[in-house]
Amino acid sequence: MSEARAMADYLIDSGVPADAILLEDKSTTTLENLTFSRRIMLARKPDYRCAIVTSNYHVLRAALFARRAKVNGQVLGAPTARYFWPNAFLREFVAILVEHRVKNIVLCLMFGAVGLIGLVA
Repeated sequence: MSEARAMADYLIDSGVPADAILLEDKSTTTLENLTFSRRIMLARKPDYRCAIVTSNYHVLRAALFARRAKVNGQVLGAPTARYFWPNAFLREFVAILVEHRVKNIVLCLMFGAVGLIGLVA
């Protein structure tokens, strides 16, 4: 079952009318989901605004992806069990570091150079 289908079922069980839900079930990543969802929203209403709901630990990365995909919306975080936070936070932190690896390598080299200059001086 796709994540889209599971969330649609949850919304329907919570009282949202089934005909008010559009599924985007072709994506395999958050960025793809936002990109494909943007196309659906633009086709139906060019001046759309949306809410992007995700796990609270995933809000920063989802917001970065939303900006990259040019999605017109706000990112909201849903609660996550406390025991899962350390693992989830570490995963998100590493994912952002890897995604921006060139910038992070340059920054590390710059800080390293400044540190070496400080030791020599």
